[in-house]
Amino acid sequence: MTSENKIDALQLCSLIIMISLSGFLGSGFYCLIKAALTNGYLSIVIGGAIAIIIACLLLYIANYEIELPINEKINKLFGKGIGVILNVILTILVFAIGVFFTYNLNNFISSQFLSETPITFIAIVFALLLLYVINKGIETLSRVALLILVLNLILYVIAIFGLTPTIELDNFLPFMKDGLSKPLIGSLYFVAINIMPVFLLLIIPKKNIVDENHYNKFVIISIIISIVLIFFIFVVVVGNLGIYLASSYQYPEYIVLKRISLFNFLDRIENMLVIQWIFALCLSICIVVYYISNTIKKKKHNKLINTGIILALLIASLYSFKNNTIFNEFIYYYFPYVSLTIFIIMLLCGIMIFIKRRRT
Repeated sequence: MTSENKIDALQLCSLIIMISLSGFLGSGFYCLIKAALTNGYLSIVIGGAIAIIIACLLLYIANYEIELPINEKINKLFGKGIGVILNVILTILVFAIGVFFTYNLNNFISSQFLSETPITFIAIVFALLLLYVINKGIETLSRVALLILVLNLILYVIAIFGLTPTIELDNFLPFMKDGLSKPLIGSLYFVAINIMPVFLLLIIPKKNIVDENHYNKFVIISIIISIVLIFFIFVVVVGNLGIYLASSYQYPEYIVLKRISLFNFLDRIENMLVIQWIFALCLSICIVVYYISNTIKKKKHNKLINTGIILALLIASLYSFKNNTIFNEFIYYYFPYVSLTIFIIMLLCGIMIFIKRRRT
């Protein structure tokens, strides 16, 4: 195993957090509010419990044949024929996740910062940046993710510190007006959009983790950190803007940052704070490309394959949706089926592993 494919558990932790947070910007928040309204924070708590169960399933799979990535495990568990079919399905679903992340990134930059610049130009610039990063390998990518995570956590603390004093508790009323039904539905959206994409990291075999003894612990901790961060993001956004104002913006997480005024003299820092979302989305797209590239598995042409995948993501993200409203509605009504299919395949893998271990 080459050293460039090795990462440590802390770097893996940073990748998990980045992927979890990426889906919440814009669409993730939109789906949570549409499903659960002011009780979205309850959805995150309920979804957090479900997320731990899913994390345990992913760990169960990761701890089987630790030298193999998920695509090779599937081939071994189901045989070449069924295995290829399942891997093709997963690759298509992963590509859909990549389109989701790519559109979110390009649309966010275009709508909030460069509204006069053609979105195609923005997409090409970021595609070149992503191609450069992914061609450096997973070890370099994970080191960058760890550095960015430290910066992101600092930025999150600044944002929460600056926005907590202006939270209005009345914005969370009425409490459970429709009982548990809406929070439960919201929790499923939370899991589908923010937690299930973490399965992408099964493409990195556990054997490739330098301190693999800490693997299980770090995965669970990173999932919990992601849940806590998303919970606080929801609370400060709805607490400051209110449910109706928050739902009227494309990216209320960015809008609410404009309210921050630290120490009564440090203003207009929202552009610095929002860098955390851009970093997270870029790294998540890189993981998608890494997953698909390693599933195709033509090592001699990895850079060419990476280029083709990023080009396909760019084209699909530019021409699949006419506007942000259509995109959000698509995510709300169809993306859960993407995650559900992934979950079913992962569950089947877990069942097959259990059967094989019982037989030995």
